[in-house]
Amino acid sequence: MKRRSALRVIGSVPLAALATSALPACGPTPSSVVTPQATSAPQPTSPPKPTEAPKPTEAPKSAAEPTKPAAPAATTAPAASPTQAASTPKKGGTYIDVSFGDAVTMQPLLAQDSVSSDRIALIYAGLLGFNKKLEFEPDLASSYKVSDDKLSISFELKDNIFWSDGKPITVDDVKFSWDKMLDPKTQYPYQSLYESFVGLEVTGPRTLTFKLKEVFAPALNYAAGVPIIPKHIYEKLDINDNPENTKPSVGSGPFLFKEWVKDSHATFVANERYHQGRPNLDTVIFRVVKDATVSYAMLKTGEADSSGIQPPDYEEAIKSTVFNTYRYYYYAAPWDYIGFNLRNPILADKRVRQALSMALDKKKMIERIQLGFAKPQYSIYPSTSPVFTDDVPKFEFDPAKAKALLDDAGWKPGADGIRVEDGKRLSLRLHFNAGNKRREQIATVAQQYWKDVGVELSVNQEEWGAFLKRVNETRDFDGVVLGWVGGYEPHGQSNIWSTGMPQNFTGYSNPDIDGLFKKGVS
Repeated sequence: MKRRSALRVIGSVPLAALATSALPACGPTPSSVVTPQATSAPQPTSPPKPTEAPKPTEAPKSAAEPTKPAAPAATTAPAASPTQAASTPKKGGTYIDVSFGDAVTMQPLLAQDSVSSDRIALIYAGLLGFNKKLEFEPDLASSYKVSDDKLSISFELKDNIFWSDGKPITVDDVKFSWDKMLDPKTQYPYQSLYESFVGLEVTGPRTLTFKLKEVFAPALNYAAGVPIIPKHIYEKLDINDNPENTKPSVGSGPFLFKEWVKDSHATFVANERYHQGRPNLDTVIFRVVKDATVSYAMLKTGEADSSGIQPPDYEEAIKSTVFNTYRYYYYAAPWDYIGFNLRNPILADKRVRQALSMALDKKKMIERIQLGFAKPQYSIYPSTSPVFTDDVPKFEFDPAKAKALLDDAGWKPGADGIRVEDGKRLSLRLHFNAGNKRREQIATVAQQYWKDVGVELSVNQEEWGAFLKRVNETRDFDGVVLGWVGGYEPHGQSNIWSTGMPQNFTGYSNPDIDGLFKKGVS
């Protein structure tokens, strides 16, 4: 039996412990934003992993995709992959990744969750990619140049690069993709991140120049990450609604779409025309299963090459003779959190939110749920971020103070212990994605902690797609247990925390924070 490798990704969480994440070996994509996760590992827009499991073949190289803000995550765990000496990669074979979150779309201009982005990264190449030192390297572009005044960035496309149907990839494809990306009719979730750009001009047969209206620190990252789609396929289609969004027929990345059976599996095959050479693997399959227990069982039996490992399975996993287990903190750390809907008048009161946070013993939750494999997080930037600081307010476990804050907010204990105000009970709903046992535990533990201070909580689980629709569209929730995958570029967080931004699903608004994000990139 081949020996496989399990990667244990350790991350930080604001309100509970982080889960690990299973990822097939893929190259990093320029990432300045965060994306929601169905699982607990970093996915679509993360920089290169600090460590990787040995692989029998070269890793499929992901396309450079637009740097996006954090996205909600479904949760994964340590990944396993067949091992073999890196100097003698084996050609051929199928790589099977198993998790319990399915994609929402295969259209890069619509994707805003980690699972979709992971799969899209196999299909489409970008202008630039990252090397293992987090430095830009050529992908579809052979070179780039930033002007002395920092107000323009030019890219030169490589010669002899082709779409999988044999048509050349040209500057017109990039210009078309840019125009569609920023078309108000396109439901691209990160349009607001490009407000400092004036436009994109074709300035030569193989040259494109991005123009800016002001100095913008992450400009190169965002320009390099523009999703590039084939003009000849999409120019007569509605980007928001067409068959190609679920069955893309043409690509430029290392793998091509073959099949997607919703909530079952998605299959990708090697791209013979990939400009960096055909990948060693023949096929990559993403299997979707009920929960992490099933995915780990498939790993142990050899039915999967990568899968999540939950903390209770860790001791068994590190003793396995079937796969290797690696444990490390991910540079673009993923974290789980409880997010509040500030449109709810109850939660719009800062005293109530602070009380709910202080009612949770986050350190004990990490020990109980993650068996210590996590860190508490106290700000929007994890400890792995280059802009991290520990000098922030911390709402540590203090049930007495939590009760006092609720008293001050007008919520007094009722006959059954649940607080009331003007005859209304302090009752909230908390939603999470089905199959994610860690988030289920976070929700049920929070239910008891909050009951102890007089707050009634109902917990509800939903399939990942339905859950994302509740979060991003209907906004019909009081609280959610979700996760973000952090990009290394701090500005990506502005899409979540600045007033009125597309991913600001909680309704948070603070003029001071808005101003700091703008100041930080000038």
